[in-house]
Amino acid sequence: MRAWFTWVAPPHFFQEGRVLVLYAGADQTVLAALTELLGPQYAGR
Repeated sequence: MRAWFTWVAPPHFFQEGRVLVLYAGADQTVLAALTELLGPQYAGR
């Protein structure tokens, strides 16, 4: 089975310990806050 995804906005994946965050968006304020809290994204655009 094959799945296709169409993102509504660029995906950004963050992980800190057992917490995994997927943020689909491009708001620089949100990205900066996530980076400050969780460190740099490990996958995404």
